[in-house]
Amino acid sequence: MEQNELKDEYEIVINGELAIVPHEEVSYTEVVSIAYPVEPSAETFFTVTYRKAKEPQLGELVEGRVVLVEKKGTIFDVTATAKTVTIIINTRSQPWGEKEITFEQVVELAFPGQTYDPAGTTVEYSRGHGPDHALRTGQRVAVKDRMVFDVEPANRS
Repeated sequence: MEQNELKDEYEIVINGELAIVPHEEVSYTEVVSIAYPVEPSAETFFTVTYRKAKEPQLGELVEGRVVLVEKKGTIFDVTATAKTVTIIINTRSQPWGEKEITFEQVVELAFPGQTYDPAGTTVEYSRGHGPDHALRTGQRVAVKDRMVFDVEPANRS
């Protein structure tokens, strides 16, 4: 019985640490859960690369895929990266790493360090979740990659 147990063990290395898996076919989800038993946050994605595998021998492992590992020595590197999206404010691309953005944050990104009249400044957005809308002082909106914001400062007399 002990010999059968050894037959079904595969020694892999994940981020420099030895791990034992009970089968030859290893999934993206399995490798990530071994590398990060407690996921850093929902805003994190993982890049998984491998080498010295049985089939294919090297490459990038993506969600929903598996790789056949050697009995010993298949190496995985798992990197956690915070998710960012690109938002577009007054035609300028801007990386954004939070789930939401406020009226005040959009205005600050549009006109860094400048004072403005909140009552007269308009922020409109498109390509977000749902129909196009206006954002008002004190409001926030969930961001989406390639979301567009148009910010118009108050007319100055």
